[in-house]
Amino acid sequence: MTATTLQRLLKYPHAAVFDKDPQAALVLRVRHASGCVWKIDSGTMTVTVGGSTVHLYDLKALTISSLRSALIADGLEVINVTGRYDSLSAMALVEGGGSASDEFDGVYPIPGDQYVSNGDHVYAYTSLLWALMSTYSREVDAAAYQVRQALLQMVIATAEGEWLDLWGALYGVPRLDGETDPQLRLRIPVEAFRLRVNPRAIEVAIKDLTGKTVTILEPWKDIFTLDESLLSGPDKMQDHDLVGPFLIQPQSVGSIDWSDVLPIVERNRPAGVLMLDPQVLYRSGASRDWAITVGTAIVRRHAAAVQLEDLALLDYADIEETSALNYPMIYRRSVRHLSGIRYFSRTWPARKWEAIAWSDANASVGTAHTRTTA
Repeated sequence: MTATTLQRLLKYPHAAVFDKDPQAALVLRVRHASGCVWKIDSGTMTVTVGGSTVHLYDLKALTISSLRSALIADGLEVINVTGRYDSLSAMALVEGGGSASDEFDGVYPIPGDQYVSNGDHVYAYTSLLWALMSTYSREVDAAAYQVRQALLQMVIATAEGEWLDLWGALYGVPRLDGETDPQLRLRIPVEAFRLRVNPRAIEVAIKDLTGKTVTILEPWKDIFTLDESLLSGPDKMQDHDLVGPFLIQPQSVGSIDWSDVLPIVERNRPAGVLMLDPQVLYRSGASRDWAITVGTAIVRRHAAAVQLEDLALLDYADIEETSALNYPMIYRRSVRHLSGIRYFSRTWPARKWEAIAWSDANASVGTAHTRTTA
């Protein structure tokens, strides 16, 4: 088995100058009715009882006296051979198992077994050389651990804590409140290599990160053009404030909390493209069981039953709707237009209806466009 750092260090001092004997003193005898095996290695004492139950003791945090108390608390029988060394750190215990061995010969000592001669003996070293080398070995072990940790922190998949936060900062992905290392470890590469700058990519990012469904509108698609737009259609003239190129606008159906959505839109929008204030659509009717249904809209209506005699009645009909001519007394039509208001606010307006405030009513308002021809 592999030798400990202390055992490897003790091989190097010249035997003609240094006495490598630990000058061990017997301090404890450890036994159990079901039998036990113990081992001391790298600052930890491991005791196996009955071949299955394992107890671990961190020697750095214990004195020999407190170690004895911990062993007794776990049901082991401990004989205190002498109280002379009770105040010493438990790190002074000789590594290995069983009785103190001769100079380390490259073979890891077998664990102490109470059924082997002197197998229940636990020793502490009193040698000054061992005290110096033991301290140095702990620093070497700590340095080796730090080197391994440094290599792990160089890769996102194994980085932890503040080092993982540093990776997040490098890629512009700060840790969220309550976010664990495994969660952040998965989110950093997803955010770093996410598709961006187009509306569909922004919508996907919002859905992934918040679970909310938001549509990204592009007002340039609503610009009126004579060769394509209908004269009475929805297209609008450019104003470069609400309608025009280089603009996007997030839209939701129903009110949502925009506090976590708008930063995502801002982070993923194309350079040079401005984000308009979000738009909220309320599309359903009143859902409360009242005698009448609330409707909030500006309505434009005109209707006519017209006999067409090769004449386009432009005062009634839209240009593109005058499609049937030369059929006197046959073709009759009724045109009805309904246009609704869109509320561009995040909350209901402060209006009353039947003495009930909008904020207290379980209702939402929508728009409709109907056209009938007969």
